[in-house]
Amino acid sequence: MFAFVLFTLRCLCTEHLFMQESSLLTPYVDGVGSFANWNAFGESVVKINGKSTFIQLGFSSPDSSGAIVSSQPIKQDRFCIDFVIEIANQENNGNDGEEGMSIWMSGESTFEEGACYGRSCNFNGILVAIKPSGKSYIGVKAGDVHANTQNADRSFDKVVYRDFVPGDVFIVRIEQDDQLTVYIGESNNLVPVHGYKALASKKDNFIGVSAYTGKYPSSMRIIGIESYKLKNFKRLVRDESQRGGSLVWILFFIVIGVTGYYLYSIQIKKK
Repeated sequence: MFAFVLFTLRCLCTEHLFMQESSLLTPYVDGVGSFANWNAFGESVVKINGKSTFIQLGFSSPDSSGAIVSSQPIKQDRFCIDFVIEIANQENNGNDGEEGMSIWMSGESTFEEGACYGRSCNFNGILVAIKPSGKSYIGVKAGDVHANTQNADRSFDKVVYRDFVPGDVFIVRIEQDDQLTVYIGESNNLVPVHGYKALASKKDNFIGVSAYTGKYPSSMRIIGIESYKLKNFKRLVRDESQRGGSLVWILFFIVIGVTGYYLYSIQIKKK
């Protein structure tokens, strides 16, 4: 019974509010062919493959790169961003290629090109690097980033080695509430990669994604980016209190009612 109460409170404690200005969903572009709320760099194109539509970063392989950066910053310090990704057409037969993808958040609305899969490896913010071939991994680094994708163990705060099967669609989630955590996996099975107890991302950070094809071409595809604001429970209670406290009273009566019923059930069983 108390588990039900905790579940109910948890559902009410955090509210997900969709942020259109920081998301990127099909058809991706506006009426004149520009990415809505995003700036494109290098080779970035919308493609249709059968029933699938996606954004491909880097496509005139080998050695091509592309990137997109949000034109508006995240103005919240509590948020959840899902990057839906597909890495297809790997043709390196297990060779340790240079292709990969970088996801980052920083206070800069642009970036320098470099060796971190299309962007510079030196900046201040959050970097999530995905290497899909050879000794494949996902690496996470926050703060003063100085990374070397070819020496992952020494460059990142956390590295998880895993296989990326061509054609599989997976999610990379960056979520910041009381702490920042990076997840990877399917929608119903997200696994934490690494977390930071202190808030690692400040307000007004921009979101960026870049990819580099390397010698052996891989199709680095973005299926979608969904951003949400997480509304903190303490702030929610405070706001509701200022508006008359309706939510506070609802929660109060739910807890009292369920607790009373639970205690009454115990007394009946004792008799």
